[in-house]
Amino acid sequence: GGTEPTIADCDAILGRLNPHYFLGGKVVLQVEKARKAFEEKCARVLGVGVEEAAEGMIDMLEADANNALRRVISGQGIHPSEFTLLSYGGSGPLHLAGCSRGIGFKDIITFQFAAAFSAFGCTTADFMRRHSVSTQIDIGARASDDELQAFGAKVTSVWDDLTKAAVDEMVADGHALPKIKTVPFLMMRYTGQLEDVEVVAPLSAVGSADDMREVIAEFEAVYAKVNHRVSRYGEAGFSITELGLIATADKVKPMLVKRPLGKSDPASAHKGVREAYIGGRWHKADLYEMDLLQPGHEVTGPAIIEHPATTLVVHPQDRVHVDEWTLLHYTHA
Repeated sequence: GGTEPTIADCDAILGRLNPHYFLGGKVVLQVEKARKAFEEKCARVLGVGVEEAAEGMIDMLEADANNALRRVISGQGIHPSEFTLLSYGGSGPLHLAGCSRGIGFKDIITFQFAAAFSAFGCTTADFMRRHSVSTQIDIGARASDDELQAFGAKVTSVWDDLTKAAVDEMVADGHALPKIKTVPFLMMRYTGQLEDVEVVAPLSAVGSADDMREVIAEFEAVYAKVNHRVSRYGEAGFSITELGLIATADKVKPMLVKRPLGKSDPASAHKGVREAYIGGRWHKADLYEMDLLQPGHEVTGPAIIEHPATTLVVHPQDRVHVDEWTLLHYTHA
C-alpha cells in the first residue's frame, strides 16, 4: 500500500496484529517494510527505538480517544459507572484497553461481529425521521401566565407542522400510521448564554402557562445534569432557539442466541503464542481464535484474541469473560 507509517504499522511492528491473518489472511502485512519505514521516518527522528516509538504513537492515539470519552461523559453530566462502553469497528477492540483504561465504566463489551457493528446498527435501528426548525422565543424570568400561554401556543404550532411533515414522510415510506411514534424536543439556553441544551419535551403540546413552566423545569433539570448546578441563571430568562420532532417506527429485531455458561478454561480456542510488545516490553502472549471462544470462557492477559476482521488485545493482568450471549466483557486489572 502506502509508504507513510500508520497506526496499523505500529500494531504490526509490536506483534499485536497477525501479519498472516489480516482480513482472514487475504492480505499479508509486510512487517519488515513497515518496520524499516517507521525506523527511518519516526524512531530515528525521535531518537528512540522502533518499539518505543511505535508504542508511543499508539499511546497518543489511545490517550486522545480516552480524553474524548471523558469529555463526552462530563458534557452529558453522567457518571461512567452507570454506563457500558461498546467497542466496535475493525480496530476498536485492538485499542480497547488504552481507550477505556481509568474511566470506570460499569462494563466494557466487544463482540465477534465488531467489524460489522455499524452495518448491524444500520440494519436493525428503528426507522426515524428528525425534523427541526430554527426559532427565537425569548421568555422573561417573570413572564405572566398570558405570556407563557402565548409562547406555548407558538411552540405547539411549530410542533404540529413538524409532526405532519414527519408523519407524512413515514407513511409515504410505507409505515402504518398507528405504528409511528413522535417525540418533540427543544433546544434551549438561559438568555445570553452561547450553548444550547437539547431537551426532550415532557409534553406533546404546550396548552397552558403551567405546561410552559413544566417545559422550563425540564430544561433546568437537564441543564443541571450537563453543567454545574450553580451556573443556572433563571433570572436571565430562557431562550428557545430550535424546535424539533423525532418520528420513529419499529423495525424487526434479530434474536440473539443465549447459551448456557460452560467451563472457564479457553484451551479449545487456544491457537499458539506470539511475542507482543505491551507496556514497554515484550511478552509471550497467548493467541485465541475469537470464533472458538464459548460462553463461560475466561482469558487473562497478555493475550491476543484474533478474528478474520478484528483483533482484541488483552493487556497483562486484564481479563476477558465470554457471557451466555457470546459477548466479550473486558475487565481492567
